[in-house]
Amino acid sequence: MKSKRADSRYFTVEESRETVSRDKVYDPHAKRVKRDTYAFKTGATYSGEWIGGFRDGQGEQQWPDGARYEGQWKDNRAHGKGKFTHIDGDVYEGDWVNDKANGYGVYHHINGAMYEGYWREDLQHGTGKESWTDGSIYEGEYVAGKKLGLGLYSWNDGSKYQGEWYENKIRGFGTYSWLDGRQF
Repeated sequence: MKSKRADSRYFTVEESRETVSRDKVYDPHAKRVKRDTYAFKTGATYSGEWIGGFRDGQGEQQWPDGARYEGQWKDNRAHGKGKFTHIDGDVYEGDWVNDKANGYGVYHHINGAMYEGYWREDLQHGTGKESWTDGSIYEGEYVAGKKLGLGLYSWNDGSKYQGEWYENKIRGFGTYSWLDGRQF
């Protein structure tokens, strides 16, 4: 499975600017209120909590193509716990910081594959576990969306490789073992 971004391309500066006027600055002490659904010029809609012109608190934004984010907002950005549903049915659920997957989260692909682990700037980064419908599993390190560092890959036939990875490829020292006990 190729690295998949949690996908922050939907969160645009234009939408953030549309609801904020120059004479209204963000006031963290202002009262959070729930308002009627707001329709952006882009065609996206937002239902949820606001502080002034800022989406802040719990809310849901939907885009014209069917993509949807449900979760926490802060300072007009997806920030906190949230769930993003892609137009193809893939779903990322986890931590968000400044409109991007950052921290711990789970990405479910519509085809049944899954990644569970850490993210930075919308890419797999840190320790994680990737699994596929054929029973294959990778557990290990990721850097900028690629397997890099130490990891264990278990194929559905019982063979395994434990060792070093570089840019999604076996590279460096490691041990490949087969179900019958042979090792290389």
